[in-house]
Amino acid sequence: MSTQVHAKQIYQAVLEAVDPYEAIQSHLQIEGNNLIIGKLSVSLTDKSRIFVVGAGKASAYMAQAVENILEDRLSCNERSRIAGGIVSVKDGHSKPTQRITIKEASHPQLDRRSLANGEQILKYCQQATAEDLILCLISGGGSALMEVLPFGINLEDLQATTQILMHQGADIVALNTVRKHLSLIKGGQLARWAYPARVCGLILSDVVGDDLSAIASGVTVPDPTTFADALQVLQQFDRERQVPTKIWDYFQQGVQNQLPETPKPGDRVFEKVYNLVIASNQLAIDSAAYQAQELGYQVEILTTSLTGEARLVAQEMVAIARSKQQLGAQKLCLLAGGETTVTVTGKGIGGRNQELALAAAIALEGVDGITILSAATDGGDGNSDATGAILDGYTVIRARELGLNPQQMLENNDSGSFFARLGDRIVTGATFTNVNDLVIVLLDTNS
Repeated sequence: MSTQVHAKQIYQAVLEAVDPYEAIQSHLQIEGNNLIIGKLSVSLTDKSRIFVVGAGKASAYMAQAVENILEDRLSCNERSRIAGGIVSVKDGHSKPTQRITIKEASHPQLDRRSLANGEQILKYCQQATAEDLILCLISGGGSALMEVLPFGINLEDLQATTQILMHQGADIVALNTVRKHLSLIKGGQLARWAYPARVCGLILSDVVGDDLSAIASGVTVPDPTTFADALQVLQQFDRERQVPTKIWDYFQQGVQNQLPETPKPGDRVFEKVYNLVIASNQLAIDSAAYQAQELGYQVEILTTSLTGEARLVAQEMVAIARSKQQLGAQKLCLLAGGETTVTVTGKGIGGRNQELALAAAIALEGVDGITILSAATDGGDGNSDATGAILDGYTVIRARELGLNPQQMLENNDSGSFFARLGDRIVTGATFTNVNDLVIVLLDTNS
């Protein structure tokens, strides 16, 4: 069986392992009058209500699982009844639910539905009392799917700011630093609105290193960043002053203490908040390693903190693979997880995974025995309908035979068109999960 087939099998095993429904089932259960969430036991009284809120690409599946766990046990424990809630998901990511309202919104750019959904989420938080429990279901994409804007900042301002920073290569941490300070719900502010209710964040991590303050902009987590940090992001990535002037002015007011900061570590609003990561890129990597071993490969995990410009990371990955090959590796799987970035200068179709794959294909031209698959776990990659691509030493050779210019297409950020012509895209459609990206490198001298 070819290494390309094996790479796809490993990727499919990852998607199955990070299924959000199963992740909830593994971390939430009822024992008598207590709701067991990870290692936390929450006592439910006759006055307790459970509200469910959240946002993200995987959050509809998470909501389904929560409903099934709690509602199936109504005959045993009436206190487990869900009083209501709303979860905001990406267009096309809805799932049927009974008590939790699923609302769609735009991603990666938020729209007016994101604002409406954010307002509804805050209403549930505000009505909760000290006896109540708010389950907050968070997954990647949540930053765009729920929002409440401060006075004086409108949707168009936020959309323009986010788009400009993304195109200039700002990573997710930088983007979320800005988002948190243009919001009344992000950066721990959902917890501020919910206080004194008990809050539990069930989180599917799409952030390198599982930094909880960065996942969906950390709505239930103390915010270590400040207005000064947000202003610094603008100074770094908006040197031509394309971001609306009112955003610059707003951050200046924040730096001058004219606006309230996001809640910081030690704030009382987090006294009754518990956050739990239920799936992450580490789980994806571990699952990939297990499947690769089942297929007869030795495995080396390079990193679960992969970052950097996609085309530069590609060159590094190829260099590592070739060095292993030269040292005599016979059948080896190299794994890396994380999220790269792309500085967009062209007008093509693609995303960070396909760009990484195209740059790797160029670097690997004519080399036997190495196959690379780079793909997201959420089913999407940039502005294309693919989630990634697969390549080997003959990819560029085949492309040239079709009249394609690989380097030119790379410079135009047109990796999606490149792999579409070759039939080498990875297309899954929406996976309803999101735990960053995965790069699978297979070395097999017999392939």
